[in-house]
Amino acid sequence: MQLKYHMGNKNPLRHSIDYTRTYRGDAMAKRIIKYAPGEQIIKRGDIEHRMYIILHSKVEISINDGIKKVVLSELGRKEFFGEISLFTKSPRTADAFAREASQLTYLDSIEELDQFLKKNHSYSNMMVKILA
Repeated sequence: MQLKYHMGNKNPLRHSIDYTRTYRGDAMAKRIIKYAPGEQIIKRGDIEHRMYIILHSKVEISINDGIKKVVLSELGRKEFFGEISLFTKSPRTADAFAREASQLTYLDSIEELDQFLKKNHSYSNMMVKILA
């Protein structure tokens, strides 16, 4: 399995993983959510602890203070977001919108992430580096 960390982008939300193996017989394969273009996936300030993995399309991560919208990142296939709230149980720090018709899967708990990491050692190593 390959893991790519976008070193040129200091945004910790931007990671990429090859999930091809993960979905064969895995419970995550059954948890696919579809979003329409422009549909909001995450709302800044909400209390929700799900980590999303993009299966298809692009997702925009942004902050809007009511005066100005700042796009932090545009993520694509095999990238993930929402890990901060999964780990810290804190409110969402940014908004996420589907840029196109999108398909996502997700992890709802540290236990699910732990099971995923046990199957994907290279991802586990990168996650440790990101959190250190």
